[in-house]
Amino acid sequence: MTVNIAKVQPQKRNKNRFNLYTEEGFLISLSYETLLKFHIREGGALEEEELEQVRAEDTVKYAKEQAMQYVAYAPRSQRQVEQQLAKKGVDEQSIAGAVETMKKYGYIDDAAYVQEFVRSYAKRMGAQAIRQKLMQNGVSGRVVEENLSLSDEAQLETACMILTKQAKKYQKLEPQKAKQRMYAMLARRGFSGEVIRRAMARAGESLDE
Repeated sequence: MTVNIAKVQPQKRNKNRFNLYTEEGFLISLSYETLLKFHIREGGALEEEELEQVRAEDTVKYAKEQAMQYVAYAPRSQRQVEQQLAKKGVDEQSIAGAVETMKKYGYIDDAAYVQEFVRSYAKRMGAQAIRQKLMQNGVSGRVVEENLSLSDEAQLETACMILTKQAKKYQKLEPQKAKQRMYAMLARRGFSGEVIRRAMARAGESLDE
């Protein structure tokens, strides 16, 4: 069956993409590069098999473009990219093709994502919270454990720094209540019980002074 192209119109929000119409109405949106490659124009025609080939190739291209825009703002896990493309209406096969290309060229790398995430959040939260956040972002437990390198000493320094910044909140409280509040605050930030106890001991000395 032949599909006749009655109109080719640029999109208002994306001048690199064009909407194609038949006499019956909207048919498909394609990139400018796809139009050129397949010689698509107003008054032209496509066979159904050729239209499916055009649709499939352009969808993968669109998925790659959207994925690149998404990772350009900040590092993303593979799962985050897949979810973002799904929200854009991209089919599973095209998502898989786009993700594979992004991984091939290093734009998606869950191991590197974990390492960057640790560098960004190690001064704000403990290993337990970082681990939980990473897994919520779709990184596998294996990749997290292989790449989450954060020593107890480093976490102790961070916990102490946080307590120092928060010291004024606890100075007017009874000692026991202050300790409970400090412990709860650090626990919420994902520090282990041992790290919290050591940090509180140090903070207690400085508060006594």
